Amino acid sequence: VPQQHVNRIFEKVSIDTAKLIKISRILDFNFFSLYCDIPNNVYAYMAAVALGDGNAMNNIGDAALASIIEQQRQKIEGMEENRTLLDDQINGLKDQISQFKSQLDDKNELITIYKQRVNQ
Repeated sequence: VPQQHVNRIFEKVSIDTAKLIKISRILDFNFFSLYCDIPNNVYAYMAAVALGDGNAMNNIGDAALASIIEQQRQKIEGMEENRTLLDDQINGLKDQISQFKSQLDDKNELITIYKQRVNQ
């Protein structure tokens, strides 16, 4: 993002929520936490906490647990898809770099041949 664009964002009195969410994700910082009391830890909603031998354990229902597991599984699948796409992009860029190196070698060889003929 150009510096001028960033400067314009900082100069505004307000910012669109969607834009702030995007910036928060990119910078890996939750700006909303500055304005509201958001817990840092994830707590099970309506979970019963049982205290035994000094360890705290959240007891949640099977349906809630299955839902959480499914959400995490979907996140992992999305991350794996992103990883696959990024791997493909990296391989494509490596191929381009290889082609550019080959073209550069060819150009250098042509320059050398040209210089040899000019000097003759």
